[in-house]
Amino acid sequence: MNALHDQFVAEARELIQQATDDLVAAEREGFSDERIDRVFRAFHTLKGSAGVVDLPLMGLVLHAAEDVLAAIQAGRIGATSTLIDPLLASLDQVASWVDDFDADQVLPPEAGATARTLAERLQAILDGAPSARAGRVPTGQPSADALPAWTRGLIEAQVARLRLEPLVMHYSAFSYRPRAGCFFDGDDPLALVRRVPNLIAFGAELAQTPQTLSEVDPYECNLRLDGIAAATQAELAAVFRLVPDQVSIVEVPPGALPMPPVASRSDAATALARSIIQEQLEVLRVGGEAGSFGGRVGSVIRVAVGALRYGGREDLIDAVEQAGRAAVAQADATMLHEVIDATLRSLATSAQGAASPDDARSDRPLSRSHGRSLRVDEARVDALVDLAGELLVATHGVAHLARRAEAEVEGHVLANALRERKEALERIAGSIHEAALQLRMVPVAQVFRSFPRAVRDLAQQLGKDVKLASFGETTEADKTIADLLFEPMMHLIRNALDHGIETPDERRAAAKPLPARLTLRAARAGDRLIVEVADDGRGIDPQIVRRKAGEKGLMAGDELAALSDEQIMDLVFAAGFSTATDVSAVSGRGVGMDVVRETIERIGGRVALKSEVGVGTTVTLDFPTNIALLRIMVVETGGQLLGIPMDAVLETVRLTPDRISRFKNNDGFVLHDRVVPICALAQLLSLPASKASRLERLVVVAEIGGRRTALEVDAIRERLEVVLKPLQGLLSKARGYAGTTLLGDGTVLLVLDLKEILP
Repeated sequence: MNALHDQFVAEARELIQQATDDLVAAEREGFSDERIDRVFRAFHTLKGSAGVVDLPLMGLVLHAAEDVLAAIQAGRIGATSTLIDPLLASLDQVASWVDDFDADQVLPPEAGATARTLAERLQAILDGAPSARAGRVPTGQPSADALPAWTRGLIEAQVARLRLEPLVMHYSAFSYRPRAGCFFDGDDPLALVRRVPNLIAFGAELAQTPQTLSEVDPYECNLRLDGIAAATQAELAAVFRLVPDQVSIVEVPPGALPMPPVASRSDAATALARSIIQEQLEVLRVGGEAGSFGGRVGSVIRVAVGALRYGGREDLIDAVEQAGRAAVAQADATMLHEVIDATLRSLATSAQGAASPDDARSDRPLSRSHGRSLRVDEARVDALVDLAGELLVATHGVAHLARRAEAEVEGHVLANALRERKEALERIAGSIHEAALQLRMVPVAQVFRSFPRAVRDLAQQLGKDVKLASFGETTEADKTIADLLFEPMMHLIRNALDHGIETPDERRAAAKPLPARLTLRAARAGDRLIVEVADDGRGIDPQIVRRKAGEKGLMAGDELAALSDEQIMDLVFAAGFSTATDVSAVSGRGVGMDVVRETIERIGGRVALKSEVGVGTTVTLDFPTNIALLRIMVVETGGQLLGIPMDAVLETVRLTPDRISRFKNNDGFVLHDRVVPICALAQLLSLPASKASRLERLVVVAEIGGRRTALEVDAIRERLEVVLKPLQGLLSKARGYAGTTLLGDGTVLLVLDLKEILP
């Protein structure tokens, strides 16, 4: 795919999403002047872009949608579900075609039939009648009785000359009605028909019969061209791909066609030439002013000569030209009539002639204005972020050398200069890395804008009245986080709609307002991204959670009884847990919530749930703003330096013996009214324990999966921002380690994956 196609795909997806958002909003709030203008511009731009990349079928659907939007602008129709549904359906189909074009550079074979069906459905809105073909185009071979009248008429008119190809399984008929101004569009209807493969029958007639010669406009096309070809519908659709709105194509069953015994292949070129010349006799018969005679004869001669050349019968041209000159000189067309009749008889008896070659498809000249922004391939941005990260790591080495210089030659001018340069280098490297990271930052609106349509469709499916509200859409997050955010949020939204929010009758009985409210909110909290999914539904009863957990055997009865309501709510994220009495086809409250937590924690995030019976439920997702740079705490234990991700660290505490108690078989202490068990990090990693006696124990309190644990360490060294590298080679499958990074002195530091090592 070339750069132009890439740009079309990217812009088309943006415009489709924008138009979808506006249509969903218009259904509830109505079309303001600004909104209808914005939607119309989106459809119009899409149609123009489709024309640039040679996708006329897409343009056909979008043009029909434009007509509907123009009627809205004029105030003839209003925004209702009956109107919005087909407009959204057209956008869905266009989005599917954009995906097909992105993958294969062409639309699927059935695109022509689908485009005409959608266009008819949209046109039916303007006509005020339901579309007779609102559904998908039926497949399969039609019966002869079901063929359109123009097809049956063509068969009857051409039966004596119809020639079928032996062993051909597919026949299709077309009716091509060029636009009156097609010549000014650069179209040549007859040249287009010449491209039809294996043309076996052809007919041309006036689309509208003029009453007098003065009504004839030579600059307008007033023809209807019908034909039958030994070809599939897809092959004919490819020929007429640039004028899909001007042609109808139907499949013709072989049983509907006469089967005369014919040994030779039909001469399509000769048949077309005969049809064209036959029509010239009608031109000669048209009466008119005396001054127009010469012009009519000249036109007849030029057309007849062109048809004979195309049919390969140059030997008949001289006779026609001489008869034409004589007719003009004598102001009498009798001899010309006779010569043309003789020419038609000669063509009828001729069995010679080359089949019309398939002309190569001409490409439209492509032109497009420059985009509104610079699009850069994601791989290039990632490479820049990696290099900036390496630069940042290199500054740690310079910082280490500066500290050594100061320690060894304290007060030396060179040491002071090195320290100053080190600080400047750190500032520059930090700025470069921050700027590179900003290239990966995208607004969460890219995720949020996918949900209004989903909420609308699900609410209609469930028979619920729900209003979606979004806040903080301009908040930015790393693109990796934004990409991973959609799936867990969609699951939470489906849960809220299906099992959280009540039906309209239930809300009225509970004196709760309609519509129900579903809220999406994003905000920054320091270097963290906070995303909330909240509903004002029935909420989750902690007693039901407690009972369900006991029934599923998640915990012993006495342990469940000892848990607070907040801790009980955390069980909703246990694998296979559900508070719903019936699991619907849409969702089940709690089913798959373990996957939500797993997905969020995979990128260093945390999940929390808060619910109140009868008031609603709020699920909070807490992420690092970006994952290209990891903040770690360097700790020492068992004689080793190790890194602990700061995302998991809540606080560090020095414990005196009086604060430590024995809980069952493990030491622990109370922190903020919660019991926190103590685990020796050296013991978890099978490292030698420290032999030094201490009056205080140093612990790092970490939270993983909603559970808090105090990791006992020997010392805390420093906090760093590092670029994490995954383990490779023989260590790639080692568990308990998130990756490695380099310290300033070149030492490789292992960064722990606490989820893997904590009991």
